[in-house]
Amino acid sequence: MARPKWQRRVVFLVVVLVAAQAATTAPVAAQAAPQSIDSCTTIDAPGTYVLSGNLSASGDCLAVEADGVTLDGAGYTLAGDGNGTGLLTSGDDLAVSNLTVDGFDVGVDLSGRNGSVDASTFSDNRVGVATTDARNATLSNATVTNNTGDGVGVTLGSVAVVDSRLADNGGYGLSTAPGEATTVVRTAIDGNGDGGALFTSGTATLRDSAVRDNAGDGVFLDGVNTATLVNDTVSGNNGTGLAVAESTDVSLSAATVANNTGDGILVAGTLTVSNAVVTDNGGDGIRALPATLVDATDVTVRDSVLSGNAGMPVGGEAADAVTVTGNADGEAGSNVPADFGDGDSDDGDSDDGDSDDGAGTTDGSDDADPDATTDDTEENAPASLSGVLDGLASLVGSLAGALADLF
Repeated sequence: MARPKWQRRVVFLVVVLVAAQAATTAPVAAQAAPQSIDSCTTIDAPGTYVLSGNLSASGDCLAVEADGVTLDGAGYTLAGDGNGTGLLTSGDDLAVSNLTVDGFDVGVDLSGRNGSVDASTFSDNRVGVATTDARNATLSNATVTNNTGDGVGVTLGSVAVVDSRLADNGGYGLSTAPGEATTVVRTAIDGNGDGGALFTSGTATLRDSAVRDNAGDGVFLDGVNTATLVNDTVSGNNGTGLAVAESTDVSLSAATVANNTGDGILVAGTLTVSNAVVTDNGGDGIRALPATLVDATDVTVRDSVLSGNAGMPVGGEAADAVTVTGNADGEAGSNVPADFGDGDSDDGDSDDGDSDDGAGTTDGSDDADPDATTDDTEENAPASLSGVLDGLASLVGSLAGALADLF
């Protein structure tokens, strides 16, 4: 005899509940264990890999050709004999960490998309880190030091260097030749032989970083389309602090450019400087030169300090293309407003109103009575108040008369 319909429904629900309970209590399949690497090799399958010890190579050591590879150096070192590449990558979605690479022609060469290298050290190579047409590549928490050439060399692509140190390399701390989109954030670039950072073409961003004590220029922009420098310190370099060569749409804000042996800023292109301090440099604060490859040199300086430089606050053949506005402070000079200040006080004002070049001042300015306007106003104030009160009294009288007529 067939079961009633309600019993069949109960049996069905029980089966469903039992199946669901089994699914939730079934053991989860264990993830594949990282694959151990104990010799130089080529990684041609996705997965997680970990070094089991230091590796030595004559020529190339590790090559990553697959997408989706995670490589943990586990603190071990790839050591070379001066030739080849320590880590050569071509796959997408690569993540490398905790690795030291030294003694190669190139420490690591990144290409592909979405590659990242974190918490790693590259030293005593010719080039520490090279990127070749890499897209969305990131170098973070890295130490790139004592390489005979550039610390980081970028060829095309989009690359970000974050929270790193690029120091004591024989070439530049960072160079792009050519670049497309390069970003440097919270990074120290110091003690490099050719200079701090060289950006060639493309766009460049330098933010919250320090470029110090390099043997050449601090930051060199060569043919860059757009560059943004924010909250940086460029100091103590043996050359120009910031060089803008045939570059356009460059902005420098909330930055300090100080104690460089050459000009603070050398510009042939378009530049906006705001809320910056350009001081104690060995040449001009800003030296403007005619541009030849871009339309013209055009510089605007707002709310900035240009003082204590060995040369002029603003100088150069294209000084007339520099406009200084706001509370800039420094010695009066080429194309600087007469009220620019003489640097003797924090606000740039002298006690007697005379500037070093005598512009816009008169000897009789001290004889003027600064209280004259105030006194006149105070004397007139009672008369004005009396007139108002008289008017109110007249109005009250008129209203009283009108009310009397009504009643």
